[in-house]
Amino acid sequence: MSIVTYSISYVMWWKLVELLYRHSCPVCGGIASSRELIELNSCSRCAFEGRRNRVEEIAVELWMREVNDLVKFFTDTIDHEPWSLQIHWIKRLLSGESFAMIAPTGIGKSTLLAIYALYRAHFYKWKIYILTPTREIAKQFYNRMREYLEKLVEKGYPISDIRIVFYDSSSRHSKNLKEDIRNGNFDILITSASFLSRNYDIVSINKIDLIVADDLDALMKNSKNIDRILRLLGFTDEEIELALKLVKLKQNLTIAKLSNTPEKVENLRLEVLELEAQLRNRIAMRKSQLVVASATGRVKGLKPLIMKELLGFEGGALFEYWRNVEDYYAPLDKALHILPKVVKKLGSGIIFISQGIDKEFVERIREVLEHNGIKVAIAKSGTKAVDRFRRGEVDVVIGTSSYYGILVRGLDEPLRVRFTVFIGTPRIVRDLKLSLYNIRFLYVVLRELKNRGIDVIDSIKYLVEVIQRSTHAMLIAYSKWMKDPDSAPNELKDRINNLIAIAEDAYKKLRDIVRREKMVIIGGTAIIVEKQNRTVVIRPDPYTYIQASGRSSRLLNGTKTFGVSIVFEEYHELIKMLELRLKRFVTDIEFKKFVDHYLDFLAKRVEVTRRSSAIGKDIRNSIKTALIVVESPTKAKTIANMFGKPARRVVGESLVYETVIPVDEDNVYVATIAASLGHITDLVTDEGIYGVKIVGNK
Repeated sequence: MSIVTYSISYVMWWKLVELLYRHSCPVCGGIASSRELIELNSCSRCAFEGRRNRVEEIAVELWMREVNDLVKFFTDTIDHEPWSLQIHWIKRLLSGESFAMIAPTGIGKSTLLAIYALYRAHFYKWKIYILTPTREIAKQFYNRMREYLEKLVEKGYPISDIRIVFYDSSSRHSKNLKEDIRNGNFDILITSASFLSRNYDIVSINKIDLIVADDLDALMKNSKNIDRILRLLGFTDEEIELALKLVKLKQNLTIAKLSNTPEKVENLRLEVLELEAQLRNRIAMRKSQLVVASATGRVKGLKPLIMKELLGFEGGALFEYWRNVEDYYAPLDKALHILPKVVKKLGSGIIFISQGIDKEFVERIREVLEHNGIKVAIAKSGTKAVDRFRRGEVDVVIGTSSYYGILVRGLDEPLRVRFTVFIGTPRIVRDLKLSLYNIRFLYVVLRELKNRGIDVIDSIKYLVEVIQRSTHAMLIAYSKWMKDPDSAPNELKDRINNLIAIAEDAYKKLRDIVRREKMVIIGGTAIIVEKQNRTVVIRPDPYTYIQASGRSSRLLNGTKTFGVSIVFEEYHELIKMLELRLKRFVTDIEFKKFVDHYLDFLAKRVEVTRRSSAIGKDIRNSIKTALIVVESPTKAKTIANMFGKPARRVVGESLVYETVIPVDEDNVYVATIAASLGHITDLVTDEGIYGVKIVGNK
């Protein structure tokens, strides 16, 4: 119900006397003045008669009592109270909400989720399933929970009977573990996402009350896992199909707007509203919960949209703050000369190999390091190399710079990882021809061709007209139809064929230039080169770089350790592009040219932040939560996008954004940004004069 206000105003020196708010008394829903709301928390009549909304008060009291219970459980587990942000999450967890936690690593997400899982398993007898990107992270989660369990038993909690099962395929008991899972002999199950893909049949026998996903993106790489997760949460095939139908209807609505058919648009709009109402009614009483520790929204397609319709949220990428890493670059052909010096001065660390680097070069790196007395292990499948690195048996571990790789996301060793080295900028490599089916990229390419004196004016004009008349969703649809013209609506086939012709012409012209000049820079965001008889587009991958380089700067005793990152790159232009992309997430990042004599100074900084005597400000106390309310949904979206890609969730009828806003070095807000969709209060027009109440002659 909207709240409407009017004021009593005596025209005496233009002094405002009092405001009256309709529908604002929380007890009777009647009129209350601003003074009454501040002093009495209700209208004066309800306060005088002692009337209270006991049902709501009791509900709030019970909820707050449980919040306090979980806070105490948390404190007993790790011997300190939760941070402000963790208390915010505790309230959301206990409300039963499914959501993605928005915060960088090291702030206590996994700690809270492990304790919450133990709390639900003990007090509510819930069955909980914890999913991680890799077996290594699953093992870390399991060891942490065993440690917490033992601590709680020591403090007198009757919790020793909680059964925590970690599935490890390398264990000689793996068959017995599968039987335990099949028979439901667990309270908390911890596995990798790949285990779910291969063994859904034995997991699905069990009723799961809570699913904790350490990394939703890794889980959603296999789109079938989304269906599996939803079914484990209790959604029926019919409800999933209903959500799929709703997603497709919304896409058809977008296409109808593109085709300029008003009658069809209106019919589809009504269908969407009806289907949304049906879906909400069906899932309103759903009690299962999905909580995600990390979700960037990188995974595309229909399935993530289905999850959004059923669970009401989607992930976002973070504005990175408190990153304590010095970033350097050097030519790729200097790597073999510099690497031994780096390892000998800085100590242990990780070498990441980017896509397209020859295996022979990687083997040469290994040989050079070992020749200099440095112990090296290569991380392939499994965790043996990582375990050897963790135990100090090797100095350097080498692996791929893949966003989902075990070294990029699965290694949290602040004392062991002192530096990260990248052989090649972390990158995304795509075939040029397929890339030109992206309308915006095609436009950027045409602009580059025009700047080179090539006549593409007509193509640019046509493309500008298409872009100006299209929404983001429409442009995505065009790209899809360009790859598969037969699937395009009949009324749009001519337009799609025109776009394909423009793309093919641009491809031929650009390929000739690349063969002549060896490299073409496109829009300051990508380069086009010839690699292994293919013309490819190479873009730097800032997300992987942030994650991977962050292995050297972890939270230790409340402060961030100092780390060093060095990128060896053949194309210096990619370094500049990476730096530009990263500035959206890390405002003060700068890649400096690496010089050997920096190493002594860097080694001292690396060592100082890892000493047990090192004392610094605990950065977790500087994180606060905030609610920002604006009137317009567009303004809410604009503000949220200023700080990276925001997470989104649906609250009632409104879309709410969640993001991280760094204010200064000592203060950061995890902000919820919402639109009021109009004035919160308005002057009435059906009483008084323009909202001014007339009493007698006043």
